[in-house]
Amino acid sequence: LKRQYRPDEIYEIAEDINGDIQRFQTISGKERRSKKLLVGHMSHGLHQFFPGPTTCLTMLRNPVERVYSEYRFLSSNSYHRLFSVVSPLTFHQYLELDPTRQASNGQTRLLSGSTFGDQVGIPGIEPLSQSHLDRALANLKKYYSLVGLLERFDESLLLWQKRFKWRYPLYEKMNITQRKSKPLDVSEIDHARQKNQFDLILYQKAVDQFDLIFKRHHATLHRQLIVFRKLNKLYQKSFYYARSIAKKMIKKNG
Repeated sequence: LKRQYRPDEIYEIAEDINGDIQRFQTISGKERRSKKLLVGHMSHGLHQFFPGPTTCLTMLRNPVERVYSEYRFLSSNSYHRLFSVVSPLTFHQYLELDPTRQASNGQTRLLSGSTFGDQVGIPGIEPLSQSHLDRALANLKKYYSLVGLLERFDESLLLWQKRFKWRYPLYEKMNITQRKSKPLDVSEIDHARQKNQFDLILYQKAVDQFDLIFKRHHATLHRQLIVFRKLNKLYQKSFYYARSIAKKMIKKNG
């Protein structure tokens, strides 16, 4: 995303998520008008601070896989502020404690526009209800005309590129949890599904919408997808070799 725009056209919500969201709301109108991309982790609603029409993009993930990935990341990343809280927990315990307020219907919370107090963009911590799902579905329909799916990442990128006339969206995989995961057992899957019933409904709506759009472009995108994956594999290899050479040089100089 960030390669599609100049650095001065981007406002990024980075490590200091809440602080960056608050600062975005207080920058001058002139500076806000110069921005073409607002990117990062946020609850729905910050588009209202842009003058003129806006387009919202998001990429959803299978709810069970998403929450398990979050658990694995937090329990294995010793640098994360929640590591000491999450690392002693089983997956069942994590689902019940929900220290991030994202393990239970986290995608519904964000897309519903749930806010912490009156802080637009900062996710709230209130219990979720049917009204949150209704708002999330309404927002999905009104503001997110082209929702991506993590399970169909490459197809999503090519659809976005076609829609917004972006440059070729080559990418490298990052933020990968290094610890190997064991498959979830039946009780863990059932528990995750029970805790994410709203997200399951939301995700299925996004899948249905994606399938309809992809079907309309299937003939051309199928061929493009084959070429894109071959090129992106070469792109990722180039980064791997570059890092390997850099590490060897550092080791030698050290």
